[in-house]
Amino acid sequence: MGEQGNDEVLFEEEQRFRQLWLILLVGIEVVIFWGIPVLQIVFIPKEPLVLAFIFWLLFGVILPVFMLVLKMTIEVYKDRIIISFFPIMRPKTIYLKDIEHDEARHYKPIAEYGGWGIRISLKYGKAYNVSGDMGVQLVMKDGKKILIGSQRAEEFAQAIAIAMSGK
Repeated sequence: MGEQGNDEVLFEEEQRFRQLWLILLVGIEVVIFWGIPVLQIVFIPKEPLVLAFIFWLLFGVILPVFMLVLKMTIEVYKDRIIISFFPIMRPKTIYLKDIEHDEARHYKPIAEYGGWGIRISLKYGKAYNVSGDMGVQLVMKDGKKILIGSQRAEEFAQAIAIAMSGK
């Protein structure tokens, strides 16, 4: 994050998966997958625990840690937008010269894209979103659509407009 070379960052936003329902779901999952190995050790000490250990490691440790570190970062520079979805995607660069139109808008994450994350819809194009129902819709010169979810969509769209105007 931050500056690259001498470029000025016109807009920067970092978002994380911190919805209450998601935290509760992961919390329940952690309790279940921490409890299963303990119950097996207590009640079935002679049974092989390899499968239980694998499930515990995956769902009791790796998934919760993954959810804690997962974040989306948006940066707007004078000639490009950089989107990062750490740790699952390398930063993606969208050059402003390739954008036909952009606008801040409300969207329906589940109805339009099937949820949050990195999503692809045949009708609505690609989406990068973490939470909420606001974002900036980009329509590219080649006709492709990209929606970038933002908690500060108006400010994000304004930064793009300033960058595209060359000011």
